[in-house]
Amino acid sequence: MKTTRAGSTGALIASLLALAACGGDAPSEGTATASAPAKVPASRGELWIVSADSPVEAQVLAYVHGLHAFVRNGDEVYSGTSRLKNVDHEGEALVIGLDGGLTARIEPSGDAEALVFSSGPRATLQHPTAEAAR
Repeated sequence: MKTTRAGSTGALIASLLALAACGGDAPSEGTATASAPAKVPASRGELWIVSADSPVEAQVLAYVHGLHAFVRNGDEVYSGTSRLKNVDHEGEALVIGLDGGLTARIEPSGDAEALVFSSGPRATLQHPTAEAAR
């Protein structure tokens, strides 16, 4: 069976139009995925990653919500290039609102920091090292 160039072009255009029409719902207001346009911060902040020794459940939740690696600059948290909007203080903890009513707390834990999800899983946070990058 021979395909004509016009037929291929038509199929390509139809596919592109179908893809353009397929848009996801906008993230709900106040969730971690709802982000504000990021301005260049006054300082660089601190890069944190979830420790590989953390429980798998905590690592998966952190990855799904974009918190497996993030930059904290005071009260601001950046996931990728987006500043997370739903961030509040609760005592010494920084509380981040996530999709589905879930929250994640960044709180002191001994000599380190911990990422504690409202559903229970807890991950140890660490600054990346050359060892962690391997």
